Amino acid sequence: MIGGPGDGSRRGQGDLSFTDCVSFAVMKFRFTLHAKQKLILLRRYRFNITAKKVKQTVQNPVKIDERNDGTLIATTLFDEKHILRVVYRQEDDIMIVITMYPGRRKAYGF
Repeated sequence: MIGGPGDGSRRGQGDLSFTDCVSFAVMKFRFTLHAKQKLILLRRYRFNITAKKVKQTVQNPVKIDERNDGTLIATTLFDEKHILRVVYRQEDDIMIVITMYPGRRKAYGF
């Protein structure tokens, strides 16, 4: 018999709740003025890069490079011919997006 709340028994003994299995931190983002302007500029050149895509690139990159100044560059696949590179730095729990740019896959070995 499976016990109920307050009776000291464990429900199903092997059952785990979702919160027991998964823990994750929500990343906070701040875009510099340059990064905001770059999103607009890239749209003019037919690269429909959204703030959401930039955030996804930082959260789930294919590759991360670190520069000497501590700045990080996250890379993800963008389309058949291009990758997206996002330059950012982390300050405490905030990801500060400095800029982003598309690159040709061939040029970066993808």
